[in-house]
Amino acid sequence: MASQVFAKEIGKCPKGQIPMRTGRNSPLYPTAGAGGPTQEVQSSSTSSRQYVHHHAYTATTISHPPSYKGTEVVMNVWQPFVEPEDFSLAQLWVMNTGLSFTPDSINWPMNSIETGWQVYSDLYSDMRPRLFVYWTGDGYVKTGCYNLNQDCSSLSPGFVQVSNKVLLGGAISPPSAANSEQYEIRLRVFKDDDSGNWWLQFNQDYVGYWPSYLFHSLQNTSDLIQWGGEVFDVRDDNSQTKTHMGSGDIPASGFRKAAYQRNLQYVAMNNKLYQVQDLQAVSTKPTCYTVSSGSSKAWGTHFYYGGRC
Repeated sequence: MASQVFAKEIGKCPKGQIPMRTGRNSPLYPTAGAGGPTQEVQSSSTSSRQYVHHHAYTATTISHPPSYKGTEVVMNVWQPFVEPEDFSLAQLWVMNTGLSFTPDSINWPMNSIETGWQVYSDLYSDMRPRLFVYWTGDGYVKTGCYNLNQDCSSLSPGFVQVSNKVLLGGAISPPSAANSEQYEIRLRVFKDDDSGNWWLQFNQDYVGYWPSYLFHSLQNTSDLIQWGGEVFDVRDDNSQTKTHMGSGDIPASGFRKAAYQRNLQYVAMNNKLYQVQDLQAVSTKPTCYTVSSGSSKAWGTHFYYGGRC
């Protein structure tokens, strides 16, 4: 298992305190999630600069009525090449589309809870893979922020940390290497029935929670879960990004070369974990980034993903 540099070098904070990054940057452009699989391109109205989100991901079928209460996944960690201003990440999305599917009833904006690893120098000042959390309560329009309320509106603070061992935005080490050891992290997001909040578990540690009041459609349950990779591409012209997704290798390269996520499970209404069935695979830029799913006894439902242009 990969772990955090903070855990290796510091261990933990005193009881009653939590670790926090200092000297954090603010991203200059639309942030992670600010282009979930439902939003692909954003451009500036004052220049030709484009902000493009490329995805290669897998998804459950949309559950109606919403019946997912979380997910668990194991993913290997890489340190991909990332161009300046771009980012590359691997994550899960616990979402509610907000669609009622009922005539004459109100549709809410999409809500999303997101966590995984990310390489993003504009935010973290280096190219190391780092643990992140993110959320939005209105489809990435006005709400949503990284980690411990970075870029949050003062009126809508986000994630609440309780662990004194996990550093949000902290580097994960070591990363996997091609034809060598594969280092993984385990992530679990689940709904706590007593509080109504959505909790995050990183490896063995319960990190904290997203308060239910941040959301509308996601206050109770999720109707869609996704897992995959994303590249955020900042372009001043029509050239293609050189940023890698995952390891930078295509899914067909297989184990020890390509990025993967395995043992995909969802939390059902009875709070038990079940293997995901009927996985849907989507690539928004298949000439560069692709995804290939499968199933096995050891890895359960899984997929390889990634690539480069």
